[in-house]
Amino acid sequence: MRVAWGTPVPVYVAAMGPKALRVTGELADGTMPFLAGPRTISEFIEPAIAKAAADAGRPKPRIIAAVPVLVSDDVDAARALAGNQLSVYETIPSYQKVIAREGVTSAADLAAIGPAESVARQLRSYLDAVRRTSCSARWTARTSRPSTSSRS
Repeated sequence: MRVAWGTPVPVYVAAMGPKALRVTGELADGTMPFLAGPRTISEFIEPAIAKAAADAGRPKPRIIAAVPVLVSDDVDAARALAGNQLSVYETIPSYQKVIAREGVTSAADLAAIGPAESVARQLRSYLDAVRRTSCSARWTARTSRPSTSSRS
């Protein structure tokens, strides 16, 4: 977005459906899909957004995959926690399509879970998916930890 007196601000849309991806490709700088697996990114999101951008005479938009991560040596407990936290997405039609497209059984299967090296490997699969599309890829990390303090 451009303002006459300001610095350009990139606009990213959390688009995953065909109509939202079309509008994003036509108007925005990119998309930030949450829980969109590598196959969904490379075979569905990128072709849709790239075509819309090309048809509008715009450069390929950036795809920034937002991937839930839980680093833990106790993979079973981590997967159970992720399953509990992410299960609501399994009730949303757009995420149901992603789960089916990815060939997994739950939203938690789209999270990067396990020991650090395993998580890094899983995240690389997302980077590889974006790189295969010739869109730009960036790996950034944001950490949050559940609060262990109790408040009265």
